Amino acid sequence: MECLQQLLWQLTGMHFVQSRLGTADGFLVLFIILEYLFMYKYIISEDKTLRRKLVYLFFSGLFMGLAIATKWTGVFAGIGLALVFFVNLAIDILVKKKKWNKENTITILSCFGFFVFIPIVIYLLSYIPYYKLGNIQNIHQFIKCQEYMYNYHHDLDATHPYSSMWYTWPITKQSILYWVGTTNSGAITRIALLGNPAIWWFSIPCMIYTVIASIKTRDFKYLFILIPIFSMMVSYIGISRIMFLYHYFPILPFVMLTIVAFIKWLTNKLKTDVVIYIFIAVIIIVFIQFYPIYSGFPTSAQYIKELQWLKTWIW
Repeated sequence: MECLQQLLWQLTGMHFVQSRLGTADGFLVLFIILEYLFMYKYIISEDKTLRRKLVYLFFSGLFMGLAIATKWTGVFAGIGLALVFFVNLAIDILVKKKKWNKENTITILSCFGFFVFIPIVIYLLSYIPYYKLGNIQNIHQFIKCQEYMYNYHHDLDATHPYSSMWYTWPITKQSILYWVGTTNSGAITRIALLGNPAIWWFSIPCMIYTVIASIKTRDFKYLFILIPIFSMMVSYIGISRIMFLYHYFPILPFVMLTIVAFIKWLTNKLKTDVVIYIFIAVIIIVFIQFYPIYSGFPTSAQYIKELQWLKTWIW
């Protein structure tokens, strides 16, 4: 299943396009994955020493700080991370009937340092290049910079043909055209951000399955997948400015986990791994089919046109 998860990530389409272009989103996603990875290590480390548990929380907070310093959307992932921590704590106290002890107190106090102090320090340090360039020289200018960025996003009143609403992202309804070109021989070259339909469309019933499984089994591992998905998606509901498909990028790794969860359940139910191989074959075929769109590989105008399964896929 680990191989399936890695393959899904490589063939999502978005990962290939965004990372290949060298956008900051790749770093954001990496740091978000790592902050949740170390939080997961903390949650499953019941048999570890307090020192080891605190090390996991330290690195979780460290990568949360790096995510926020990369893009403010890292805050949305941080909200989910806090929910994961406190839901796990609530389960220990209310469900598992564990008594509050000195270790819990030390852990909570340490979290203020790991998830508040460290991210603030990292965020401030990220402005060192601005200081060296003379753009920001004092705390007043720093605060003004934050106000400017916030007001820009809050007050932005613009339209764009490639913008899309948050609830359309799972079906990859609207593409984003990055590059248009023609070779000397007349071949067409395009680079567009678009999800692999075989993966993205299939992920929708998989997310529904994960919700149902979470309710039926009351297994925290399903909540661990769902909380970051919903915390980040819900965060976009109140945003009025135009948004784009790439805002779904940090959510995508957790969506892939719902596919793995569903495939694992299905293979156990059918008692065969054939379904895995069929699914892998399908997503590889579809990825290859859309490869010219993802990569700018020269192709014909007719082929490009045939790939427009939806009218909103613009290239």
